[in-house]
Amino acid sequence: MGRVLRIEIEDFKSYRGRHIIGPFEQFTCIIGPNGAGSVFEWDMSILGKSNLMDAISFVLAISTKYLRSQNLQELVYHNEETNQGGRTCSVSLFYKTDESDHERNKETDPDQEIEFFRRVNANGSSQFKINGRQITSENYIKKLAEFNILVNCRNFIVYQGDVQNISMRSPEELTTLFEQISGSSDLKEEYERLREQREKLKVVMDMNLKKKYTMISEKKIVQEQKEEADDYQKKQSLLRDLRVEYFLWQLYNIESNLEEHNRKADMLKEKCEDMEASDSVCIFLRSDE
Repeated sequence: MGRVLRIEIEDFKSYRGRHIIGPFEQFTCIIGPNGAGSVFEWDMSILGKSNLMDAISFVLAISTKYLRSQNLQELVYHNEETNQGGRTCSVSLFYKTDESDHERNKETDPDQEIEFFRRVNANGSSQFKINGRQITSENYIKKLAEFNILVNCRNFIVYQGDVQNISMRSPEELTTLFEQISGSSDLKEEYERLREQREKLKVVMDMNLKKKYTMISEKKIVQEQKEEADDYQKKQSLLRDLRVEYFLWQLYNIESNLEEHNRKADMLKEKCEDMEASDSVCIFLRSDE
């Protein structure tokens, strides 16, 4: 993340006229008694610590309720003793980018100077500019977010009492705060949508998984039935072969028995013929006698 180079303030709260505060270093302290202002080494101007924090918050689009004011008009410089003051006020913050800004947004060059400007107009409205070009507050906040300056969660500034306030928050409130600081709260709707989509997909996946298990079970049953059918076909084929062999064996035995019977019949026939021949001879001999 880059850093603040300087701030230009005009008629903002206790700052009468135009003031240039800076340049700021990587680490800068503003010290002084409460309510008395602080002395800056570079220009010896007497400036309020809290009002400087308010000026930074103001130019970074923080809501008025965090600026110790009821409305924007109260931010305009006004001297209660002389009843003198302006009708408008403005703050410019000059920001210097670095490599991390370039990694988040390739259109941003590293070591680039960007001016963020906010003005309170006479009618009490705000005017926003970036590098002199006027834009809407919504686009202004979006541009700040590109540099990891998150207005909604105020991740760029710690107010007095914030640390104590954070320490007293409940776990749920801390979770909400961390979501805001990390920027994940902006993705909550997308997260909920994806979570709902995930739940639907999980239901579909469970159904498909059940179908898969059912198909596997059915496949196993079909496979077992196929194996039983194949085994039955093999046994049927073996039974047919055995029947053929049995019928052939029976036919062979019948043929063998038939031949034996025919042989015996022939033998009996021969015996009969022999006996008939013997009887004829006997009868002939008797007749001769």
